[in-house]
Amino acid sequence: MVNPQNSKSLRHLYWGLIRLLLIGVSLFSCGVSAQNSLDIGSNFRQQDAGLYTLHYLDPTGELTVNDIRRLPEEQWSIPQAETPSYGFSRDALWIKLDLTSSAPADVELVLNIAYAALDQIDVFIENNDRFTHYYRTGDTFPFAYRPIKNHQFVFPFHAYSSIQHTIYMRVQTQGALQVPISVWNRNHFFEDQQPLWVAESIYYGVMVVMIIYNLFIFSIVRHPSYVLYACVASSSFLFNAAIQGFGFQYLWPWLPAINTWAIPASIALFGCSSMMFAISLLDIKRRAPRLYKVKLLFFSVWATLLASSFVLPYHSSIVLTSGFGVASACISVFTGFYMLYAGQRVARYYCLAFTCLIASWMITALSKFGVIPSTVLIEHAIQIGSSLEIILLSFALADRINMERLGREQAQKQALESERRAAQEQARYLELKMNSEIEEVKTREKILRAEETSKAKSDFLATMSH
Repeated sequence: MVNPQNSKSLRHLYWGLIRLLLIGVSLFSCGVSAQNSLDIGSNFRQQDAGLYTLHYLDPTGELTVNDIRRLPEEQWSIPQAETPSYGFSRDALWIKLDLTSSAPADVELVLNIAYAALDQIDVFIENNDRFTHYYRTGDTFPFAYRPIKNHQFVFPFHAYSSIQHTIYMRVQTQGALQVPISVWNRNHFFEDQQPLWVAESIYYGVMVVMIIYNLFIFSIVRHPSYVLYACVASSSFLFNAAIQGFGFQYLWPWLPAINTWAIPASIALFGCSSMMFAISLLDIKRRAPRLYKVKLLFFSVWATLLASSFVLPYHSSIVLTSGFGVASACISVFTGFYMLYAGQRVARYYCLAFTCLIASWMITALSKFGVIPSTVLIEHAIQIGSSLEIILLSFALADRINMERLGREQAQKQALESERRAAQEQARYLELKMNSEIEEVKTREKILRAEETSKAKSDFLATMSH
């Protein structure tokens, strides 16, 4: 039987816990509310703003900024990561960012969206219930539409002292819907961009040098692996240039239509060239005929996807190439380990190269589909992976060529040894033949002398008989 005193104590404990929980929730809510306003101080340099924003997905894509301004607070969602990803969503994403400036003077700022593959971005900047700035850009608009010429999206504005600022952003795209946002002091932004530009210049410079070098070697030795390697490197170069925005900035700034197929086409081109490169590098046709047929089948599918990337909508094309890329990655890894098991020494480099690349693909894909949040390293994962892949494949190609050279040298040595032995046998044969002929001559001479002696005796006897 339950003691009434104990029951009363339990009720007090229960309600006490409820009160503590409510107090904790209220404190958490206050913390979130305070966190949703970004303060710009006098020494402000840079701040990732993702956790200071509110998000709203508009499935119709028809809401205006005035509709969004009237949206009740409870309909906004608080992101749980710095850069949440909504996958391949066609919804319009509205983002709200509040700023307050505690600096004694006005501050020149820039809003940076560090993802170049977004179709359309509208930015509305409001000060004291009045819009002071409006920008519209994206990779479906000419590059000249951008307020600041940068491979990413950069929007300038002023933070006025002691004034509340609200920034509304509307983002809609056919690709991965993710918006990495940061706010910078304008001067510090361009200062901090310098190391990034240097690193990017080194990356693309190395890729161009590798492409030209291997094409030059191909023109001399005519080995197909070199031109296929150049195709693999070229497709990696094109993909990274397209997804990072450098291709749009420097190669096709007045042709935004190229952005609708550059990424899926470069993925498909990489699939085609990597299949043929593996066949050539690992000598699959001779060593593994069944695997050779599988690789040709994958090549055919990639070639079809490459052709269709120019006519299909971007959303369909990128989903198809990304999906088939998973199967292609699996067969590439299987190919490497199978040929390694079969005794192909060069397959070691091939396995390492595609393991690095596939790991970077998986990390990027998980980010684009919203499984993991986006970070600076994740955004550059494919560049890192492709760099390692290109370097390791160059080692593999060099090892393959060295093996062939050693094989040719060994064959030449064997041929020379065979020729030497043949020459020795020929010399012995000629010596024996000559000795035989000499013996034969000597024998004939003996016979002739014997015949002459016999004839002389016969003539002598005949003379004596007469």
